[in-house]
Amino acid sequence: TFKTVFVPLPLKTTLALLNHHGKRTTDEEKKILNVLSSNIDKAIHSFKNKAAFIRLSTISPKDAVKQMHTKLMTILEDELESVPKGDEPGEIVAINRAVYKACKVNSGYEALELFRLSDRVAKHLKHRTDGVSEDKWNMNIVVREWNEILPEFEFRAYVKDKKMSALSHYYKSLYVKEIVTCKDEIEDMITKYFSSKIVGLVPLKDYIIDFVVDLKTKSVRVIELNPWSEASSACLFSWEDDEDVLFGKKPFEFRVMKNPKKDALEYISTPLRYMVYIFRPRDDAGRVKKLVDLTQNLFGKITKKLT
Repeated sequence: TFKTVFVPLPLKTTLALLNHHGKRTTDEEKKILNVLSSNIDKAIHSFKNKAAFIRLSTISPKDAVKQMHTKLMTILEDELESVPKGDEPGEIVAINRAVYKACKVNSGYEALELFRLSDRVAKHLKHRTDGVSEDKWNMNIVVREWNEILPEFEFRAYVKDKKMSALSHYYKSLYVKEIVTCKDEIEDMITKYFSSKIVGLVPLKDYIIDFVVDLKTKSVRVIELNPWSEASSACLFSWEDDEDVLFGKKPFEFRVMKNPKKDALEYISTPLRYMVYIFRPRDDAGRVKKLVDLTQNLFGKITKKLT
């Protein structure tokens, strides 16, 4: 897997990080966060490329990039250059790549900014810290060496009683023709890698594990290990409707999106969808005007790119 450094996150520091989200930090908490930033800096600078993907032990701040408008739009514009106009699945691939690349950090300060802007991290920490004592608290910041991967080739496996019960393409609304064409090959690569490298290494009976596949090099890498929890995404499965599959009561299944969704961009979060419309205005002039007006409210001056 990727080189990783764990930076301890004591409860007092966690509470300071939580207050940082609402910009309510005291002078003491600012000092605590400066120490945390320095510790993250040391972890990042231990990597050869001096760059990292950052997350907590339990959740990542990837939603924060939606608020980093200038950075995200610059990356998205570059990603869209190679996508033919009218190729909606290709536009969604470009969005995913842009979001992934926007998560790259080169310093502790940039890492703390991601956490500050992340609503999902704030909500998660608020829930986890409610009523907990220091001796019961266990949390780390996971600093993972940055690797240029193609996020559309990420897959999630569900392991029950040390057996892979299900495998899914990670993204619910993403059609990738190459994945459909090479579905059997991808399944074979991941299941063989799991059997030979993972099942004997992980001491847990039940867990969720994410892989990334490189079809050119015929390689599989582990992205991260997650606890077995219905709080984790079931991807193209459903915790309710596919319980028997996920829990290993029915035969193993591997699911990918076999065909593009109609109006697939409508399933993408609103800020990301509007960013695409800035660079790729649709033919419906009335609809575009409405979208531009909404986008201006969200992003302000950056919409000048449309004109």
